Amino acid sequence: MAVNNGIEYLEVSVFCALTGLPVTSVFFALWRKSRNLEIEFYKDVATFVKMYRRISIKEVASNLNLSEKDAERAVLKAVEMGYLKAYIDRKTNEIVTPEGIKLSKEITVHCPNCGAQISGVYLTGEIVECPYCGTKFKIVK
Repeated sequence: MAVNNGIEYLEVSVFCALTGLPVTSVFFALWRKSRNLEIEFYKDVATFVKMYRRISIKEVASNLNLSEKDAERAVLKAVEMGYLKAYIDRKTNEIVTPEGIKLSKEITVHCPNCGAQISGVYLTGEIVECPYCGTKFKIVK
């Protein structure tokens, strides 16, 4: 009987070795593919933010079809992984790249439609919406 159990263990061991390797290989391949997709996602997030130099978390979330919390996490992960250099301005809840910091200026402009005074940090060429009348205009300073 002991000999019979030894053969059964051998058969089970051979079966596991033969089926285990392909199954393990499949799971490893799927893991690598998901990891590559994750890396590509964070690279895409970084590229998207770099295009704008300064963008609100709300806009990132909207454009990437994520919640604001998930968008913020994605940006922070892209920074952590080294794909993006950026900061979150908690005052405006915007993501700002170093280039955006260099090109941004705190200015006061007047709405061309209603004349309201609007102050903030803006990039030259940025489109601003007047909070009073809704007119959109470009910063030219």
